[in-house]
Amino acid sequence: MLVFEISHDLMGILTRLSPVCTFPECKAYLVGGFVRDWLVGRDTSDLDVAVSGDVLAIAQEAAELVDGRYVMLDEENKVGRVVVAGETEPWHIDITSYAGDIGRDLLRRDFTVNAMGLDLAAFVSGEVSLLDPSGGEEDLKKGLLRQVSDRVFESDPSRLMRAVRLSRELNLEIEPITEDTIRLNSKLVETVPIEKIREELLKVLALPFAGNSVRYLDDLGLLCRIIPEI
Repeated sequence: MLVFEISHDLMGILTRLSPVCTFPECKAYLVGGFVRDWLVGRDTSDLDVAVSGDVLAIAQEAAELVDGRYVMLDEENKVGRVVVAGETEPWHIDITSYAGDIGRDLLRRDFTVNAMGLDLAAFVSGEVSLLDPSGGEEDLKKGLLRQVSDRVFESDPSRLMRAVRLSRELNLEIEPITEDTIRLNSKLVETVPIEKIREELLKVLALPFAGNSVRYLDDLGLLCRIIPEI
């Protein structure tokens, strides 16, 4: 496993954040995009932390630990955000819950490169043990974006657009079976709220070689679904 150093500021935030692990019945893991970006040495200002226990109470406690501001993102699904001032831009720490085994939780995520985790307390202490139940690290090395299961787009159709955006953003190739699944489920993008479609489309258009990305959206059967006028 490749191990890249992280900035002094970020390590300071993680060190101050780690005492949430002493919260009653709490176990905390760094997950998702942060782990992926750390493995490839890519800077990020977004952290995702999955915890067991009372998520919103833990998020409020975390805000105090890092001198940040607590924001309720989703009360129904128990998602809290902590915003911490940074030198150039704020850090966003999104705190979500998992039930039972963290490995099973990771297997419910979208793509293998986003389905990895690190024990927060162990990471801060220098003990790096990657949780990677679907082979995300190997896919990163191969430059592939691969679905965790063939039902990821049915469970959340917004992932159809996200797949194209992530592949362009991270310079990954969507592997063939995942491509086929996107084409098979392309009609589901019509059920995605227009705000989410707009957000993902604008991110795609802001990336280099946007014309190629638009043609790729067309090849996957998504473009005519999100812009039926064409």
